[in-house]
Amino acid sequence: MSISFAFRNNVQIVKIEGPLNTVEEAAVRLKVDQKISQGRHCILLDVSALAIDDPVTVASLHSLVKYLFAREIFIAIGGIKSSDWKKIVVTDGRDPQKFETEAEAAAWFAQCLEGTAPPEAALRKAEDTEKEFQKKKAAELVAQYDVYQKANDYDPHMLGKYLAEYEQAPFRKGLVALVRASEELDEKNESNKELEKTCRSQAEALQSALSLRKLPVSAQELDVLKKTLAQSRSIVEKEIADYKTQIEQKKTETQQWKDRCATYQKEWGQRMSDMEAQLQTQKEFNQKLAFDLVEKEKEELELLATLKA
Repeated sequence: MSISFAFRNNVQIVKIEGPLNTVEEAAVRLKVDQKISQGRHCILLDVSALAIDDPVTVASLHSLVKYLFAREIFIAIGGIKSSDWKKIVVTDGRDPQKFETEAEAAAWFAQCLEGTAPPEAALRKAEDTEKEFQKKKAAELVAQYDVYQKANDYDPHMLGKYLAEYEQAPFRKGLVALVRASEELDEKNESNKELEKTCRSQAEALQSALSLRKLPVSAQELDVLKKTLAQSRSIVEKEIADYKTQIEQKKTETQQWKDRCATYQKEWGQRMSDMEAQLQTQKEFNQKLAFDLVEKEKEELELLATLKA
């Protein structure tokens, strides 16, 4: 969305381009309010480049038109085809004037201005309208405040309001609000006590740590501590060197055992291969021997049969 302004023929032209959502419509309101404060009470909304087919844009435009009607100013919409006029119909019964060209809108504004009071009276009327508008908005804000603060009777502003009303005429709601405020105050006091206890405990711990930190240490004590630290460091470094040596030795022994295991594995693998070859040879020999025996037995049986015949 983009917005641009132009002032021609006593008409403030507000051109809105692209889509328009609720947040952007609020920004347009702010800008138009500034123009109205400058005394410009003829507003032409140029929607020739507005995304009029977007439902959100149309709804935001309706909201803007209603707002401008509430400001009691002359308003018109220009740059829209007559076929699209039905898309911009405000539901509260007040329909803005719509024109296809800026010239038509300027002529309509001129006719409106011809029927108004002299400039001084018109200015005073605009100021009165502005004050009424501000009073109306202030009343709406007060009403919203009353609605939102109904559940929080302990709110100081609401309690002040109840007090003023109670002084004029006592009522039960003020007493109920007083009881709720007292309960809320007691609860907050208890919470504050717990928080204060925790803070005091943390402060004592911090003070103890700071007092230990500030204990004086002599130069002689520092020298003794340095020597002790150096000795301890030497011992630790020697132990680390010993552990490194042992680790290297263990690595060497482990590698040697790995090499031996690999040699043994190779030797035993060769032996197993040889034994399997021998077993295969023996198996083939036994099979051949069994076959020969079977053949020989057949020959003997045939010979025996021949002799008997």
